[in-house]
Amino acid sequence: MRHLIRTTFIATLIAGAGCVDQPPSSPSTPESQATGPLSAPKADSPQHDRQERLARRLAMALDRPAMRQMVLTELAASPHAEGKVSFQWLLGAGAGKLRSAMAAGNSAWLDEIARDAGESRTLELYFPVPEHRARWDGGPDIFVATGVGDQDVPAAFDTRGMRHLLDPSTPPAIPVLALVPAEQAFDGPFPMAAACDDCPDSDEEEGPPTGGGTDGGATGGSNLVNPGLYMTYASFVGTFESWLKGSPEFEVHVLGQDGGSQSLKSYQCIGEHAGGPYVYDQNDKTWSGAVVLFSQAQLDAFQAEHPGQSLRITIIEDDDGPCEIKTKGDNLSEVLKAVDALYKSWTGGTNTTTPFGKYFSSAISLQQVIKSAGSWINTNDEIVGTAVEDAIVGVTWSGANWIVKGEHSITTGGIHLEMR
Repeated sequence: MRHLIRTTFIATLIAGAGCVDQPPSSPSTPESQATGPLSAPKADSPQHDRQERLARRLAMALDRPAMRQMVLTELAASPHAEGKVSFQWLLGAGAGKLRSAMAAGNSAWLDEIARDAGESRTLELYFPVPEHRARWDGGPDIFVATGVGDQDVPAAFDTRGMRHLLDPSTPPAIPVLALVPAEQAFDGPFPMAAACDDCPDSDEEEGPPTGGGTDGGATGGSNLVNPGLYMTYASFVGTFESWLKGSPEFEVHVLGQDGGSQSLKSYQCIGEHAGGPYVYDQNDKTWSGAVVLFSQAQLDAFQAEHPGQSLRITIIEDDDGPCEIKTKGDNLSEVLKAVDALYKSWTGGTNTTTPFGKYFSSAISLQQVIKSAGSWINTNDEIVGTAVEDAIVGVTWSGANWIVKGEHSITTGGIHLEMR
């Protein structure tokens, strides 16, 4: 992500944000790399380089008060969480004023901007730090910073085009405008989140969302008269999101057998952009509320198609498009296999009805492999973990009855599941 800053703040930035590189003399001159204790990861150098070039051009364009005011106005008008705006859309807004300002009359730069924006996946522009978002009034004291993965050292640019490496664990005092791969699903200038493919029609048993979460600025969409499997509490050891990426985008996926194969697929996504009664927005480490994970109709349909098979409840922190699992290679499958080996495959769950009530209890899981959509750039979803009933794990987590086990089978949190 990249931001702009006034010349008089350069000394402060050098001391507080890492080392500084001089800008290249022309668009064909490669930018020198910063030296010092921090270095920007290059796991996907082409995408990093594209984003850095765009961020630098944007930062230099923001040296002009009119461009700062334009960006401020568009961010303030966004209806999306955290005031996010599609960067590619913004380039063309207002007859391409921002794009022209970024090119500064240089036709080679104009071609470079068009190429970089076109070859990148959708990028979003916003202030990831709430205090920065509230404080910036269009002034020149700003950075444009960018990064691809959560572990990246943010590379930032001031309005002179000078490059700074920021502390990945703590944001600077200067407001930081982030230019990063989009987590928001943009399908227009200010698109609202698309509804999920599997949401029931309005005339079916599922009603519109009515619920609201209580902790961590969370919300949960659920109609409590609808029977099914619910989550009423979630707590994790961290947010699995860097400050450069703003609020976390936790998603719960209900995994089950894919056809007649021994593989898994996601039958239902529950998250901020899931739509219908499956909306769940957790913005901190702890959440409470009531959100349906799988309706009774979905449970019945799954059991009819796959008798004797169980479901797996898996949580990710989404970094690469909502409601689509994109992890690095086979990482998620490896997590599932390791947890299965540790708990002798008692890692799934199934709904049962007894004279004493309905329960979602542990069951043998026979599938361990899930096909990740993957990503041609390194913006992969973080694996929070897969849930295993606490009686199987042999430990408890306050407020939860299922324990979340992540990479290397480490406990990463707990959730409370119940049938209603």
